[in-house]
Amino acid sequence: MELSPGNKGSLAELRVTCHLASLGFFVYKNTLVNGPTDLLAIKGRGRQVIRIQVKSTLSMAQLKNLRNGGNDLLAVLVDGQIHYRAVNRRIQALVPGCTLARRKQPAKCQSTATRKPKV
Repeated sequence: MELSPGNKGSLAELRVTCHLASLGFFVYKNTLVNGPTDLLAIKGRGRQVIRIQVKSTLSMAQLKNLRNGGNDLLAVLVDGQIHYRAVNRRIQALVPGCTLARRKQPAKCQSTATRKPKV
């Protein structure tokens, strides 16, 4: 019997919660089903608050191209293992084995002097 996507997501969130709790975080789950953040993790007497998005249906090929819009940490379950992507080095230092997410490169704009005239 196949698990529904909602059950897969809940199990993924539970696994990430257990892992972060073992690292010393206090983890709180968002009660909204479609909220922008799945988990809040707090470490060090409330001084480090991390917003976490959890994904359970991505492959490794998709993982390298993800952007963390509005969240501090992305947790992805791939083949039963948790992979973390952080938006900055401060967050990366809090979670062992975490890597930095690549930021979207700003579009290069040409100045009017270097543009080719339209014919």
